[in-house]
Amino acid sequence: MNCGFQKGSLVHTIMRISFSAFVAALLIATTHSTAWATGYGLGLSYHEDKTEITESNGSSVDRPSYGTSSIGVNLVLDTAVAKRRLFNYRLSLGYERQTFDYPNDEELQYGEVAQRITVGNTFGFAVAQTVRLRAWLGPRLALGYAFDSNKSADYYNLNLGLAPVIGVNIHLGPLISLGLELGYDYSLYVTSEPGLGLTGKSGTRQGPFLNAVLFFRTSEDRWQAPEKPADSHVQTPGIFVPQ
Repeated sequence: MNCGFQKGSLVHTIMRISFSAFVAALLIATTHSTAWATGYGLGLSYHEDKTEITESNGSSVDRPSYGTSSIGVNLVLDTAVAKRRLFNYRLSLGYERQTFDYPNDEELQYGEVAQRITVGNTFGFAVAQTVRLRAWLGPRLALGYAFDSNKSADYYNLNLGLAPVIGVNIHLGPLISLGLELGYDYSLYVTSEPGLGLTGKSGTRQGPFLNAVLFFRTSEDRWQAPEKPADSHVQTPGIFVPQ
């Protein structure tokens, strides 16, 4: 089976799906701002990955493994940055620049830098919530598409990753928070790298990542202390009975 990519159509499709998903979530959050206490953010990301190439036809590979480091920017939407709630959903749309590292190989057959589009879906569960911060953890499911083209060769790959993530949102003001995330990504991918003679091959990628996001929250997205029980002679001491 040929898993090679048609550059123009695939890039446009990935960009269209990514942008559409982000805009749809943005519209839903804006329209239902009362139900969704939403934060909108702009972030920076750093990733380090080690890639292992797995040949589908059993042939040898000149570079069976290589490393990449990535720096990027992200648009982020979060359904509960500060609000006292167990669950939050975080959607991110990112653009990254990848730098390749080949051990003992000084002459590359294609560009040292590639571009990457990412869409991340994080499902967070609060472990600590105060007026100053919200700490959470949960899984992240991400889709990435990397591409590069120069006069020597082309490079494209599509990956799907799953990562455990821990995060903390530090509230800097009434409607501003700083979000920090640390995770470790495990990805499967298919690639087309004519410069290496690889077309439609698969592999694995794994590595840590760090994200920092400055959030601007809606008025509904704020921490509220639990309501104190009203004084009552019939209420059992130490037990909160909703009124």
